[in-house]
Amino acid sequence: MAAKKLGKKIESNEVIFTFGEADGELRFDVNSLPEAMRTRLLVAGLGHKLGDSAASSKTHEDMKKQINRVWEGLVEGNWTTRVPGEEKEKTPKISQKTILANLENLPAEQQEAARSLLASMGIVL
Repeated sequence: MAAKKLGKKIESNEVIFTFGEADGELRFDVNSLPEAMRTRLLVAGLGHKLGDSAASSKTHEDMKKQINRVWEGLVEGNWTTRVPGEEKEKTPKISQKTILANLENLPAEQQEAARSLLASMGIVL
């Protein structure tokens, strides 16, 4: 029998792992840890949270910007901060069908040049 997916949730000061209806759960209360361990976990979690915010950045400046954005949100009491749509850089998705349709609208000599260019980039139609 295949293992069921591990469930995890946070309630108040506890992390709760579930293993399916029949297999029960495990509960871990952060308050049962020594103060030194709570501090280490807090700093490790902060490092993880801030580091994750820079994961998709392409430049050091953007990394700094994203880390500061999340830090400022945490200081304000916001666990989640969203980047406004205009700040996100989106790569357009273009289907092969769209490319073929646009190629057909070009004059024959331009179609050949476009196919050569696409092939040089690894796009074979």
